[in-house]
Amino acid sequence: MNKQLTISEKQPLHLQVAERIIEMIRSGGWRQGDQLPSYRELTKRLDVSYVTVKRAMDHLIDEEVITGRAGKGMFVHAAPRNKARQLKQIGLIVYCSHHLFFNSDYLMQMFQGVMLEAESIDCNVNIFSITKEGPMSPEELSSNHMDGIVMLSVTNQDYLESFSQHEIPVVVADSVNENVALDFVACDNRQLASLTVQQLVDNGHERIAYFGGFTTDTLITDKEGVHKLVASSDSYERKLGFDMAMTEHGLDQQAEYFPVKGHNDKALNKAVDEFMALKERPSAIVAFNAGMAASLVEAFEQRGVHVPNELSIVGVADSSNVRCGDIAIAYAQVPFQDMGRAAVKALAKRCKTLRPEKAKIQRIKGSWVSGNSVKKNQ
Repeated sequence: MNKQLTISEKQPLHLQVAERIIEMIRSGGWRQGDQLPSYRELTKRLDVSYVTVKRAMDHLIDEEVITGRAGKGMFVHAAPRNKARQLKQIGLIVYCSHHLFFNSDYLMQMFQGVMLEAESIDCNVNIFSITKEGPMSPEELSSNHMDGIVMLSVTNQDYLESFSQHEIPVVVADSVNENVALDFVACDNRQLASLTVQQLVDNGHERIAYFGGFTTDTLITDKEGVHKLVASSDSYERKLGFDMAMTEHGLDQQAEYFPVKGHNDKALNKAVDEFMALKERPSAIVAFNAGMAASLVEAFEQRGVHVPNELSIVGVADSSNVRCGDIAIAYAQVPFQDMGRAAVKALAKRCKTLRPEKAKIQRIKGSWVSGNSVKKNQ
């Protein structure tokens, strides 16, 4: 039999299954009205027959724990008192390959935070790569004895929603989806964008352009097998923060927007050429992150536009200092290690409470890092 169910000769099997289902309701924090897994899914999880599951569900209906809705399935009628789940094994799901994960500065900072906080509560961390192992389902992770899940930079809504009705607690770090009832820990993008605009305004800039970035969704590929670019929460929130900051300074009519639709030189150069074609060019640029800002410095230098003497460039957010030759990019720094620690703390807390009824979002603020990519506008 599956290890999830221990057979006892003293109690009928269907009553043991009923108790296990009650325990799953408790550990998952399902609320009154939440839909339960299908009979067939429960037979797979508990490794018992369909008939046994049906008898167990009939018993729970008689006990008024669950109720059936014609054509829709079974739902929690009166959830038993929630018991705290013991957090000993954390599944860390990363959106990218192991190679990219271990070579990405911001992901490594989050990973360090996760490991430090997990160690402080005597918890193990197990890494799962979406691009290597594939998008593991909540059921697969539960069968691998994961007590809770932390996702790093996972944006796919369908995948996130598959966890929102499952018993296993989940916290998503570095991404937000307000339409999914999970816990999220992310940077305060509006605050970061406001910081960058404020720095440029303080240096006398009024006509400012924004170069927007996109995120790779590793769960979706096109006909050529290339991962799809999507406008993530970072993409939307940073652009919104930029627009709000420009409006607050009365400069909304001075703003220009250039989306960089791709993680390659071709996409970047296309946006730069559109900027160069303007009759009246802005004196400063806010880039999606410091990495893009450094690439923009190089692209403009190739076109004879010198930073910062002729054009100031800053980055909305990044994890560490970035340079392009002698130019150190000014940017808003995100404490990604703090984000990783906050994600584990939120997961440990969620193991003791009911799952959220709607998205619960914790924002991590950043701080300004000066560089020589900005010059006062005369």
